[in-house]
Amino acid sequence: MNPDLHFVLTRLRQGADPLTVRPDGQEPFRLSLRSLADDQLTFGGLPAGLVEIGDTVALSRAGVTVFRGRVEDRAARRWRGNCGLESFSAYGPWRRLSRIPYVQQWVMMRSEEGGAPTLQPVESSRVVLGQGDSGAPVSLRAQASHILARAVDLGIISDYSVDALPNDVYLPFDECRDITLAQALARTLRYTPRLSAVFDYTATPPSLRIAAPSEEDSFWVGEYALSGLILEERESQSWHPPLCCLLEAQVSGSHDGAAYAFSLLQKSPDDDENYDPERTLRAVLPVSGSETSADRRSLDVQTADFPADLNSADFWRQWHPDLRLLPEGASLTIRDASRSGTTDLSHYPRFIVVAGVGLAELEEAGVARSRVERLLCTAVLTTTAYYGEDKSADSVETAQLSLEVITTDAVTKTYRWVAGFDGTSGETIPDGLADALLAARQSDGLSATVVAHLPPDAGALIPRPGDTRSGLISQSVDIDIRALTVTVAFGPPAALGPVDLAGWLSAFRNIRRSTVSFRRSTGEDGPEADQTFALPSTFSGWSRQSANKVSVTPAHGSSGGAVTLDPAAVPSDKVASLRDLTVGDVTVKALMTEDVELPGGEGMPEGYAEVEGAVVHIRLDDTSDPHKIQVKRGKVFAAEVDADWTDLVVPSAYDA
Repeated sequence: MNPDLHFVLTRLRQGADPLTVRPDGQEPFRLSLRSLADDQLTFGGLPAGLVEIGDTVALSRAGVTVFRGRVEDRAARRWRGNCGLESFSAYGPWRRLSRIPYVQQWVMMRSEEGGAPTLQPVESSRVVLGQGDSGAPVSLRAQASHILARAVDLGIISDYSVDALPNDVYLPFDECRDITLAQALARTLRYTPRLSAVFDYTATPPSLRIAAPSEEDSFWVGEYALSGLILEERESQSWHPPLCCLLEAQVSGSHDGAAYAFSLLQKSPDDDENYDPERTLRAVLPVSGSETSADRRSLDVQTADFPADLNSADFWRQWHPDLRLLPEGASLTIRDASRSGTTDLSHYPRFIVVAGVGLAELEEAGVARSRVERLLCTAVLTTTAYYGEDKSADSVETAQLSLEVITTDAVTKTYRWVAGFDGTSGETIPDGLADALLAARQSDGLSATVVAHLPPDAGALIPRPGDTRSGLISQSVDIDIRALTVTVAFGPPAALGPVDLAGWLSAFRNIRRSTVSFRRSTGEDGPEADQTFALPSTFSGWSRQSANKVSVTPAHGSSGGAVTLDPAAVPSDKVASLRDLTVGDVTVKALMTEDVELPGGEGMPEGYAEVEGAVVHIRLDDTSDPHKIQVKRGKVFAAEVDADWTDLVVPSAYDA
């Protein structure tokens, strides 16, 4: 036999020249090619040390590489005389795909050394088949492409082709953990059992092609028969394929918490007269129906009416927080009250008086009108203070008050409504499913084996997985390289039995997007109903510690003037308070912007002092001069000053 027709084995070791070995001799030398499984080359009878574990070997015929793989098993080592002989097994890229985990991007909290945790995309072996990195569903073709693109990035394959896969069919979300690239691809292709995964070893590294079988017999089947190369053909049949299919789908689910169940029956063919029980495929298929529940909500609303007169002191005393605890006997007067809404007040006659009820809640409850308004007024508070046995003074405080409220046309009651329905869609049972199942089972019990010589033309194509013969698909191709024979096993496609049918049906499921997709892309769970309440703030311009302005007048029936303490008279860079005023050896408290110490002026009468050209006169008991600071028992209780003194003694809020 022409040695050029023989296969040639080449050892490819990094840093060493290629070493070529022709498979001559008596030791086993076989190549097995599988779809979605290991391609394996077994060879032996080589001198010890010629090949080592980890070497890459390539098998070619007529210069065309038909296999390339890595040596992983040393099957045997034995001696013949003084010569050591070894046998090995090398495996194609599928073996490497079966070792490397398939990972996807997930957004998770992650902290670098010495840094605070932040949300970052992290590779995880928790994967969701049928879903892209953004969390959105992806097509069957896109999912397979993502898996194979990972294999390209790792250098396992050089390229891939998935054109045979449909791009308009979407997988159900299939969540897995710690699966390999090979397992991920096999799970993805389980919905298309007639497709084959075939490696093309002419590229370096090999490429992978997802191939669809031809409707006709492969070219080599007829050529081998015409050339007399077929040594043996065996066909087998176990009983008969089914003639009928009765598919009963039992659908169960719940509607608004109430369970339901019903049965759907599909028949193939529709004729009921010729059913043979022995040749009838009958299956009961549990199917998930829709699951729904109502989101019922309620809101307790309490409102109060606006008074006819917004200047009502009782109204402001009741609802403004700063006026609820006024001193006993205090007199409150409200003037210039107003609302920010001025054009349609009649549509908003009430306001909300309970916490936890905001505009969003009122809108969801179906309240027609609600808005935030600001109420403004000028409040005048008059209180009478008594000191001594027969002396009193009125304190008049004036403040600009504001109050933000939610005005509405709602009434006080409990509002109830259905916010929506939550649930998942059920599995859809497509029409003609029984017909499709019956057609898929027509090859049940049929198989065939073809044993043939390889053609003398070294350039002729050899059989590959996925080839077809009489409607059957080749599942494996085994080549005896020494004998130059090939054995091709044909069988039915992966039949969809009743158990597998549920998984096949799920390919048609309309799945509600789950929170998994949000965790993939954001690191957080999916959005839920917003239960937070945005309450309007209440703002007040009133404080007893810093009133806008304080006037002290004599009590009713008493004589005397008035003292007005106004912060507006204080320079913007000054703070007035009761400070020490010292003249000579006399120290009293006076309302001033800074402490002052005045030595007794030379040539001045007793009790007088001169500061920057002005005269300060202190009289401990004499109150006859209203233009001077008056001191009683060491404490200033009133002050009226000339204009010359405003930089030294500044009126301010002062509790007499």
